[in-house]
Amino acid sequence: MELFSFSAFHEVKDEDRQQLDDQAKDIIKACGKLPLTLEVISQFLKKYNFLKIGERTNIWKEALQRLREAKSFDGCSDDKKLWGRLKISYDDLAKDEQSTFLDFACIFCEISNINPFFDVRKDWLVRIWDSPIGVQNLINRFLIKWNPDIESLVMHDQL
Repeated sequence: MELFSFSAFHEVKDEDRQQLDDQAKDIIKACGKLPLTLEVISQFLKKYNFLKIGERTNIWKEALQRLREAKSFDGCSDDKKLWGRLKISYDDLAKDEQSTFLDFACIFCEISNINPFFDVRKDWLVRIWDSPIGVQNLINRFLIKWNPDIESLVMHDQL
């Protein structure tokens, strides 16, 4: 609950949070209590915190429904729905952001695996894709992260 709440309830009034608490528990359960999924989904929901509570409640209900309906990509059992759950956040990206995400996953992560000293810097990506907002949106949604230990952008292996 703490991991999910850190992002999903960022700058949310206490009375709004109380109204969303039951849904939060259901969403956490639907995420399989997996930390990566909780981070990504909570960041996805955070962007709607500016809406009135009724509108936000509807979005949370829709997100919960989508999490429950997520299918595994390989047709396996329900506990293998991780990628279907994570895809909810990906599907919500603009087309150019999806392209940036896929480029990062397929090209830069592979280069980093081959050459661990290869740095993926944010300013470098912004120049390549000419999209500071798109790159920042991927960071804001925890789809890519800044790793201060290696001073580089990274992506979780599951993504």
